[in-house]
Amino acid sequence: MLATTYLGVVQVPAINALASGTRRAAWIPAVAATSGCLVGLATVAVLGPRLAATGVALGYLVGSAVTAGVPVALVWRAHGMRWAGPLTRPVGLVAAACAVGMLVPAGPADWAAAGGALLVALAVLHRDLCRLRRG
Repeated sequence: MLATTYLGVVQVPAINALASGTRRAAWIPAVAATSGCLVGLATVAVLGPRLAATGVALGYLVGSAVTAGVPVALVWRAHGMRWAGPLTRPVGLVAAACAVGMLVPAGPADWAAAGGALLVALAVLHRDLCRLRRG
């Protein structure tokens, strides 16, 4: 769910860029959302019977990745963005947080793990956050 939420948030600026462009570009988010839905449902159809709720969650994640990935990739390419570092660092942190969430048992240890993850995230993203603050 964390990764899916991240994908939902990351796509917002790209969708805004497409919606404020040409009519042709404004259709891209709708086509991406429909494609993501179909890919997600197909994933659930394949994985759901074997993995149950986990298969449904994976279908949701895959569908969200398609829905978010298409607009982000097209805007990235159209505007010649050089954000490989600022994008891969947060994606890596979300992946690491998901892994820690699966490995740490529920209880007091998960609060400690969350605090540690926050400190690591702040250390990794410090330079990017300072650049954003300066404008």
